[in-house]
Amino acid sequence: MMAANQQTGHNGKKDLGRKVKQGLFKAKNPAQLQRHEDDVRARMSAASEAFRKAVVESQALRAEYFNFQLPKVVRLLKDCADELDLGVQYHLTRYAFMYESAVVTEGTTLAPATSPDDVGLKTIFEGIDNRTDFKTFMQNYAVARNAPKGPRREGLYEEGYVPTLPPHVQASQNALAAQNAQQREQQSQQPQQPPQPQTANGGGGGGGGGGAAATPVAAAIPPPADPYQSQMVPASTGATFGVDLGEQLARDSTEIPKVVTKCAEAIEAYGLDSMGIYRLSGTTSKVQALKAALDKDVDGVNVMDEQWSSDINVISSALKLWFRELPEPLLTYGLYNGFMEAARYDNDRLRHIRLHEQVNELPDPNYATLKYFMGHLDRVRRKEGVNQMSASNLSIVFGPTLLGAPPEEGGLNLEHMNYQCKAIETILEKYQEIFVEEDDDGGEKASAAGPAPASGSA
Repeated sequence: MMAANQQTGHNGKKDLGRKVKQGLFKAKNPAQLQRHEDDVRARMSAASEAFRKAVVESQALRAEYFNFQLPKVVRLLKDCADELDLGVQYHLTRYAFMYESAVVTEGTTLAPATSPDDVGLKTIFEGIDNRTDFKTFMQNYAVARNAPKGPRREGLYEEGYVPTLPPHVQASQNALAAQNAQQREQQSQQPQQPPQPQTANGGGGGGGGGGAAATPVAAAIPPPADPYQSQMVPASTGATFGVDLGEQLARDSTEIPKVVTKCAEAIEAYGLDSMGIYRLSGTTSKVQALKAALDKDVDGVNVMDEQWSSDINVISSALKLWFRELPEPLLTYGLYNGFMEAARYDNDRLRHIRLHEQVNELPDPNYATLKYFMGHLDRVRRKEGVNQMSASNLSIVFGPTLLGAPPEEGGLNLEHMNYQCKAIETILEKYQEIFVEEDDDGGEKASAAGPAPASGSA
């Protein structure tokens, strides 16, 4: 068996040698083989020479780096480090000098050491007596202002302290108080005229005749007209437009004018989603027709009827017309200057406080009507995303109407109009704080339909 294996291996070698000769050296003579070998040897020698040159070049570069480049880089880094050290040393020295100078200067200012007569800040600080200084200030204030008490103490709004008035408002109030005092003094100094005796049949001498003749002349002189009184329609006529608010409520035995409640309810029912409600006007003929109907029989008119509610702007225009034709604006002529001064404050909280005070000064009918109407406008502005009527837009519509200027102010004034709108806008934005009352459980409820006292109620 071993002999068979050896015979098989010997035959395999022969076959391999035969196949190599046939594949590599097939059809090649000895001369061709020699040339092939020389060519291979030449290429191998060229590759070996190129590798040797690359090794030599690499070694030269390495020697150059270690002998020249590395020392140069290290030297430059050392120079930079030395320069940084010198710079830090210079700035530290300068800082130490300045610090020492400042400490010495402030120290000598606080406690001078040059002379015992010099007074330093330390001595001044130790000599301060807050209690004595405050007592002296209060005494000087009382003498200078001729007031038994000192100035009002300032504090936080949450603690109940009210900020002082601005100079222009304080000056206006002082001037008004001085004018009132002067008028009272003049009235007290005027002697009272005794009644003249009347003579029968115009007899009794020149004095009696003069007195008799003077009596009808004096009686014919009309009393001075009230500047705050406007032409108005008597309540006895049963009209609704142009009638004094107080007389109208007393005649109808209501707390809120019927025309206001009727129009407001209709607008809240059909007009809260109407684009530009109160800003857009209704047809003039329809507005006048609704006015005439309300003047004739306010109880018998159903503003919810399709005849009027088909165009909600007719109802809103009629309501604006009612406010506009009031003999005196809803916020009254008497409180006009107070509202205007309050509206001039730039601080939102202070403006809210002053306007709240003026609202509380309104007569009962005006306060109740304003409370109801502001509640209605508050519900309108809550739909601002739909009707596009924000508090600012509503104040532009109702500012000059609810807060009209007295006749002596010259009527329309663009500067005043700005503050009129600002006052109404603030009252509308602060509706909850001004008009909403707390119930017994500590919650809040809006009593929009109820009357409110003229002061101290909100």
